[in-house]
Amino acid sequence: MKSRQIILAVVGIGILGVAGWLAVRGWRSGPDTKDFPDGIAWLCTDAGCGEAFVVTLDGMSDYFLAHPDHQAMPCPRCGGLNTVRAVRCPDCGRYYPRALLRTSGTGCPYCAEARSASEPLQ
Repeated sequence: MKSRQIILAVVGIGILGVAGWLAVRGWRSGPDTKDFPDGIAWLCTDAGCGEAFVVTLDGMSDYFLAHPDHQAMPCPRCGGLNTVRAVRCPDCGRYYPRALLRTSGTGCPYCAEARSASEPLQ
């Protein structure tokens, strides 16, 4: 009788664990967030590359959990880790380092469209 209770307890704990994992996983999946519906934009700063790419929040979470020592996403084109968070200009569509928006306040370096630091970022 005791062994049956132990087995039932282990099975119950397992079911609760799977249900909890699915609840958390379900919370993370789907559209990323209202602020980042397509994911997070990155820009490779390696000379000769300059690739702009977008990574979903799930993709970033999975990558950084697997690589806790990394602080940037790898570039899908060159494989380098010299990437920075980027902003997509809503006027010309080009990506530029997010730090430019925060430090200069002048906005897009390509079309010189002034953007306020309080405006939502893409």
